[in-house]
Amino acid sequence: MLLDSRAVFDVLYMLIGHAHDNEETALKLDPPDDFFRIRLVIALLSTCGSYFSKGAAGRRLDRFLTFMQAYVAAKQQLPLDVEADLQDLYNQLRPRLEHFNSYTEAAAAVSDILAKEAAASASGLEPIEEEESDEEEERGGTAAQADAAAGLAGTAGDEEEDGEVGSGDGLDEYERGDEQGLAAAVDDEFEREYMSLLQECQGRASSPAAAAAVAAPLSAVAGPSGSSSQQLLLRRQMRR
Repeated sequence: MLLDSRAVFDVLYMLIGHAHDNEETALKLDPPDDFFRIRLVIALLSTCGSYFSKGAAGRRLDRFLTFMQAYVAAKQQLPLDVEADLQDLYNQLRPRLEHFNSYTEAAAAVSDILAKEAAASASGLEPIEEEESDEEEERGGTAAQADAAAGLAGTAGDEEEDGEVGSGDGLDEYERGDEQGLAAAVDDEFEREYMSLLQECQGRASSPAAAAAVAAPLSAVAGPSGSSSQQLLLRRQMRR
């Protein structure tokens, strides 16, 4: 888990509650006709609010949206763009959210939440949510470890595939070496056949001119593949 949801909700509550302990300060820092904080809340929840769909994080989001409606109801009439963005946010995060028609209804809902939390705190039931949050974080850490292990396994598989490719390259080199050996064997066989044919022609030839006439076509057949040793042997035979 990269970020605990409690840190996100601390920022959200700070946005709608900062400087509201004193009415005079609140009017200066957050006047009723200023909607900048609402825009900030919309931007933040549009980014990460979809991850708070269940468990302790889901209940925290439900609680905050109640406080958010009370905050918005205390403002003047919202501009059309802000109101549209806010309704889109509600529909995205909580399509079945209970909407309050007035500040009185929203304030009553906030008071009810605070009264229930006070009663739970007095009876010692408050840490249950914290324990559930810790369990969620542990599950998130386990999932992250599983993802890391899967990533390592994938890296090892890639290395094995690279090794197999390397062995294939060596096999190609071995095959190229066999081709070179085969070409050398063909040259040797050609040389033996050429010498045998040359000797046969020499036995039949009665004069150096006839031997030269026979050797000329053979040199043309040999072409570029004929070696210097073959040419030297041919010249010696012609001199005889």
